[in-house]
Amino acid sequence: MRRLAIGLTALALTGITACGSGQTAQSNDPTGEDSPEQSEQELNPLSSTSALGDAVSEAMRETSTVKVSMRAENYPVSTAEMVNYDCEMELIGPRMHCSGLLDFILDSGEFYMKPPERMREQRGITEPWVKLPAGKLGQSSTDFSQLSKFGDIERMLPEGSTIGEKRKTELDGRQVVRYDVTVDMNVTLEKGEQQYRQRAQRMLDRGVEELEYVFWVDERGLPMRITSETPDIAGIPPDARMVITYSDWGEPVDITVPPAEKIDEQYTQDPV
Repeated sequence: MRRLAIGLTALALTGITACGSGQTAQSNDPTGEDSPEQSEQELNPLSSTSALGDAVSEAMRETSTVKVSMRAENYPVSTAEMVNYDCEMELIGPRMHCSGLLDFILDSGEFYMKPPERMREQRGITEPWVKLPAGKLGQSSTDFSQLSKFGDIERMLPEGSTIGEKRKTELDGRQVVRYDVTVDMNVTLEKGEQQYRQRAQRMLDRGVEELEYVFWVDERGLPMRITSETPDIAGIPPDARMVITYSDWGEPVDITVPPAEKIDEQYTQDPV
């Protein structure tokens, strides 16, 4: 269940994706006339996922930091504990500090993890933190490297993604545009790059033909919230969903590696 929970978090954050850069998502606007620009004076809904991805990516290039909260709604409590995180991130690097069941910091290619006290006792870890070079990460490398990708919005808008409904609305007192996005696994399988076709095939093998997202984008073109409906998978309630909330774009973040005296330098294995 732990791997399934982490995997669903990664799915919510990254989607079944096309290449994160240098690729455009499939457009459901045959005219190709959408502009990727959204100004603060003009909050105009965009018609295609390619235009949406371009607009959000352009806006994100104007800032360098963000805070993100991830919440598993309507999941079993034990599963939600594994995937609920609050993160601060520098988009260039990236550098990040996340707190949840585990605290972890990515900085300059080094991975710092603070396991729960019970896990430290079981593993014989003598200090709150361990430090692991990226090359020595085991399952944590697969699990947590996915979390660093939530700044790459284009990865959520792959080949096979289309906008079903779009409308102006309010979120937390701000004017936003809401986009309901569907990702067709069959199209991703047919047109995506090889690694993403494989992922799409795995979803199709489970009987999942579509993924559903909702994007809320503000007047600057920056995402405020993204929700991901959980596919129909055994052990997960049908009304479960992942909610990713973005805040404090461009504000200072605190990404500080732990002091040497708080790190168990003798422990070099992945505790997860």
